[in-house]
Amino acid sequence: MTSVPVCRRVAMIAIVAASAVVAWTANAAAARVTAEEYVQAVCDGIEPMAAVTDQLGAGVGQAADAYTAQPSQTTATAFRQALADGLEQSARAVDQATEKARAAGTPDVKRGAVFAAAIVKRFHEAAEGFRGLATQAAAIDVGSASRFVTGVKRVSDDLDSFEKRSIKVSKRDPAFRNVAAPLRPLVVFMTTDEPRCTV
Repeated sequence: MTSVPVCRRVAMIAIVAASAVVAWTANAAAARVTAEEYVQAVCDGIEPMAAVTDQLGAGVGQAADAYTAQPSQTTATAFRQALADGLEQSARAVDQATEKARAAGTPDVKRGAVFAAAIVKRFHEAAEGFRGLATQAAAIDVGSASRFVTGVKRVSDDLDSFEKRSIKVSKRDPAFRNVAAPLRPLVVFMTTDEPRCTV
């Protein structure tokens, strides 16, 4: 059945997307800290997203399995709800990381304030992106199998595009170029599909 690979793909994307894709909101805290302290604080704020992602991925995966095993309006509705909830909770996890990034202060290096502001901005954009996808997922039509599969595939494709676009935008951001060495773990996290910030 065509829904099987679609369901599997959405489940896998849900598992990695919250940690692979990151974005942020303007204005960093005024306190100046060492670059090492800043990176540690931001990475500490990012790390809990991995646990959230694992939980959400498991929930979406179970709902996908249930639909695959017995396609029906009931299992389609449960799958839709799990997907929408997972995306909304991913947005909240990024919101929390954004607050941690704001509270981390400003790295005491050249263009540190610009870097910190870019981190917050990208996080904010990611959270808003997840919210938009959650709204889209919640509106998937479960009235027929074909419309449901089409809706799930659309969310899956849009989530994949969102992830790639976010990474591309970060790669093009001047704030993430030629940064001080201690800031590089965050640059790697922001500009690749690396799921964790490794200090």
